[in-house]
Amino acid sequence: MQNAWLLGAGLAMALIWAIHTFLGGRDIARPLVRADLEDVVKWTQYYCWHLVTLTLAGLSLALIGGGLDARLTGAAGLAAILTTAFGIYGLILPRRVGLAYAVMPQGFLLLPVGLAGLWGLA
Repeated sequence: MQNAWLLGAGLAMALIWAIHTFLGGRDIARPLVRADLEDVVKWTQYYCWHLVTLTLAGLSLALIGGGLDARLTGAAGLAAILTTAFGIYGLILPRRVGLAYAVMPQGFLLLPVGLAGLWGLA
């Protein structure tokens, strides 16, 4: 039996992964590589960019997997918890650094996905 909430959360996360990878790569990662920063800072941040890319892909797969197969709800649960935590932090960070949510919308993208995943597990 499929879990529509987990499946929907996973598909939404796949869309977020695509936005991050293709739009964010153009708007964030490329300028980062061109930035005048110390090499260790620049390349560590670029490495982190790719870690986020892989994490978003893994979260998507875990949520979709849990939506398709009840035996994978443990992985989907971890993905939902992480996504919710990432979403909450995505709402806190812009305010702490004085940026508008229009510039850093990550919290508004991730939090509903995480909550949908948690709802699907309830």
